[in-house]
Amino acid sequence: MDPLADKIMVCSAFIAFVGLKWIPAWMVVIVVARELAITGLRLLAASKSVVLAAEGYGKHKTISQIVAIISILVLASYGQWGWLGNAVFGFPVLGASWVKWFTEISIWVAVGLTFVSGWLYLWRNRALYLDDL
Repeated sequence: MDPLADKIMVCSAFIAFVGLKWIPAWMVVIVVARELAITGLRLLAASKSVVLAAEGYGKHKTISQIVAIISILVLASYGQWGWLGNAVFGFPVLGASWVKWFTEISIWVAVGLTFVSGWLYLWRNRALYLDDL
């Protein structure tokens, strides 16, 4: 998929989840700020005729964000799927459905990888924006 389309899709989903109170706003601020910062850095690099390749952390970040989005949607809807949804996703673990725990973990992983990948990308390419100071 197109990298810009990925960013728009992911940011739109997370922003919508804030409106539904399914995810804290501060987590979404990290996701959106990272995407804007990296897009800005790539635009700056392009203005200097430098091409910045995607890094492995960024690819893992995108996958973790999409997994988090899907798990949030499943958590919000599996109860409406009838007995099959409850049988598959409602299986209790430590007092809550396993999909609840999986969703919480996937959100934290996505936000953590988003922060780390953004910080590393900005740090590794700092010469691009520090030269302008």
